[in-house]
Order: sequence, then C-alpha cells, then structure tokens
Amino acid sequence: QQQQQQQQQPEPGPGQNGLQAAAASAAVANSAAAVAATAAAASASRQVLVEDGVLMVSAAEFNPPPADRENQVPVQRGDILQVIDKHQSGWSYGTNLKNPARPRGWFPTNLLVPIRDDLWPDALRSVGLSVSPAIHAKAQAALAAAAAAKREKARVEAERLAQKQAEMVAREVAAREAAAREAAAREAAAREAAAREVAAREAVAREAAAREALQAAREAEDMAREAAAREAQEAQLREALARSAKKQRKPEDEADNVMICVVKYDAADDTQLTVRERQLVEILEVNPTGWTYGRVTFNGENHEGWFPQWAVAPQVPG
Repeated sequence: QQQQQQQQQPEPGPGQNGLQAAAASAAVANSAAAVAATAAAASASRQVLVEDGVLMVSAAEFNPPPADRENQVPVQRGDILQVIDKHQSGWSYGTNLKNPARPRGWFPTNLLVPIRDDLWPDALRSVGLSVSPAIHAKAQAALAAAAAAKREKARVEAERLAQKQAEMVAREVAAREAAAREAAAREAAAREAAAREVAAREAVAREAAAREALQAAREAEDMAREAAAREAQEAQLREALARSAKKQRKPEDEADNVMICVVKYDAADDTQLTVRERQLVEILEVNPTGWTYGRVTFNGENHEGWFPQWAVAPQVPG
C-alpha cells in the first residue's frame, strides 16, 4: 500500500515556475531550474524523513503558479494540513484539510508549524472533520503524558527547592555554629589572658613582698647586731671602769662615799646594780656618762655594779 501511495505521489518540487512560488512563500530561495533539478534527482532515490501523517498549521500563505497547480497545494495562513511525507529538498507532501476533496500535493515545509497531539481533535473539528477513536485516544495519551510531565517537573522542582532550602538551612546552621565556636574561642582566650595577667600581677606582688621581707629581715638583723655590739661595748666599758675603780679606791675614802637611794633601779644585766629606796649605797666611781659604780650589802653579801646617778643622793645629817 505504501509503495502504491508513493507511486501515486508526484515527484516533489515546484516545477518550472518554482522561483515565483518560493519568493511568494519565503520557503524556497532557489531558482525554478534548481528546484526542478533537485526534484529530478530525488525521483531516483527519495529520502522520506516523515512517513506517518501529522497535523500542522500554516503560518503563511502559499499560492502555486498556474503551471504547478497540478502537483502543488495552495495554502492560506491558519490552514490545517495533514503532512504525509517531508522531503529533504524543503517540500512536504499532504492534504489541506480545509479542502480535503482537493488531491494531495506539495507545499513548502518552512510554512508549517506542528500541532500538539492533544490539540488534534480541536484542529480537526475546526475544519468540520470528525475525530476518530484513534485520534481521540492519541490526544488523551498526549494529555496524560503532558500532565505526567508537568507533575514530574513539579516534583523535580519541589525536590530542588527542598534541597536548596535544606542546603541553605545547613549553611546557616554551620555558620551559626562556627560563629558560636569563634565567640567561645575568643572568650576562652580573653579569660586565659586575664588569668595570665592576674597571675603575673600576683607573682610580681609576691616577689616584691619577698624582697621587702628579706630587706626587713636584713635590717632587723643589722639592728640587732648593732644593738648587741653597743651593749657589749657598754658592758666592757662598765667592767673596765669597775676594775679601775677598785684599783684606785682608798679605805679612808669609803665612809665619805656612802649615799642613799632615793629612786629604785632594777639592773638590766650582770654589770648593773639593783638599788632600793632608802638603801645605803657605797659610791665607788662616778663616770661622766651619768653612770655610777657602787656597792650595797644585802643579806650579809656585797653586790657591786653600775646604776644611774639620779638613783642616789647624799645623806642628810641627823
């Protein structure tokens, strides 16, 4: 049947007046001779690119010249055409459904715009043709496929948006966590720096206190040594004076050198003499420093030593 159909179809091409038809339709730019040569070459081995019939709508007008009207179909803008074959030379073979009684023929391919499968029933009804069950089923399948594609596209878009939102949330959470870690690190560094500063101040204070304590201890030690040295010197001096007084004392002077204690005095060491009020003190030596060396008798024993001059006074007769 296909061979019969191809045998019934005339050779594609516009014929001798193709140049005028191409200029009118903006579809064929070659001359009539070139189109005729192309059609003649295709008659030996014609490559059919589309074999099944499809519906297309014309986007422009095409009026074939009178010489080519036997094998070409006139087309008005908006006509619905059933395309049976499409030739590589730029011509399509089919029927103008606006005038289906007219024999099939050729028209420029570049005038045609495909009609979606789901719109075929409306296109056929627009030219007063009935819709066969096969076409109706094809349209329903196209609608279902379009709806499924739309749902799939919506699902993919929703997944993309959800993934994008999740990535944004993850980035935001990661940024907040990084900021929190950075803030915690800064706070820890600040606390550590403050602790180091406090420790340094405390160490400086302890070192200063230790230096002060050492200096005070050294000064106290020096003062103690100086006091001990002075005390030793004074003791040596008093002892030397006592020995000198013993050597120079005369027996006849003893009676004239007895005084009475008017203010008591307690000895501070072994070189000094303790005297009590109204106690008779034998004066053995008077030193210009204000100290007096004397002797007292207590419980039948003689005691000698140094005491302040102000502690004694001459006896009053009677």
